[in-house]
Amino acid sequence: MLADATALLTVERRSLGDSPYTPEEALTILRRPEHHAYLALAAGRPVGFCSSFETPTDAGLRVELDMLGVHPDYRGRGIATSLLRAAMAGARARGIRLFRGAVAAGNVPSQRAFETAGLRRGALPSDLTVYQLQGDTPLPYLPEGWAARVIDEATAEAPVVPAPRFGASGAGREVLQIQDEGGRTVALAEAQQVHTLSYRGLWLERWWAASPDAHLALALGLVERARGWGLDEVGYLAPPRCDTPEDEAVTWVRAGYRVTGRYYVYTAGES
Repeated sequence: MLADATALLTVERRSLGDSPYTPEEALTILRRPEHHAYLALAAGRPVGFCSSFETPTDAGLRVELDMLGVHPDYRGRGIATSLLRAAMAGARARGIRLFRGAVAAGNVPSQRAFETAGLRRGALPSDLTVYQLQGDTPLPYLPEGWAARVIDEATAEAPVVPAPRFGASGAGREVLQIQDEGGRTVALAEAQQVHTLSYRGLWLERWWAASPDAHLALALGLVERARGWGLDEVGYLAPPRCDTPEDEAVTWVRAGYRVTGRYYVYTAGES
């Protein structure tokens, strides 16, 4: 209902201020079948919310605990933890056992809420790396003779040992494959189209590239996939800096991506 979307945005504006949407636009997102949102009320007043959505993985559906906010006047009362538990309980009732969320490295109260709700924090924070799309003009990204292929319902393996696997399963989850002039696979990326209350984007789960040139083509190819979908951005949680080779970080920057913050990844139910 529009009234619910309006109430949710009311508390979102006071707690996070990340959503650019009108109540009507937010309602369109809330009505998507993969999206589930929870609203906390005090004396009929919206005081907190949790926005979540389902994404496919090789191990089954996973719930992304995406946005969590509590009105400043009501913080410190366990509302955030209760909202996370409600979202997880609702998912379990739908048969889902996998959960994930990202919390800013400096947001200690949210980190405590996630931990109290039963999620485990990764050892080191990751860099949120984002490409913001602007304009409709496609970017040339493939060297002469190279080709890009989209796999939407299959599994692809990188031609190395051990071979990392990249899975596509429809529902916006696809694999972008880059091939050189000889038809050899030189880069692979598994990405998921997501619609949240703060953006519409292509989320990069994992990638592999045989060389910096292949990595650059892959990074820009993801931008063009997002542009084709009419999305706002491409996002990726890069591994901790100490685990990321310098040339990889440089390639993301060369492609126009920017690090917008550091986040801890929280999970529950992962095998």
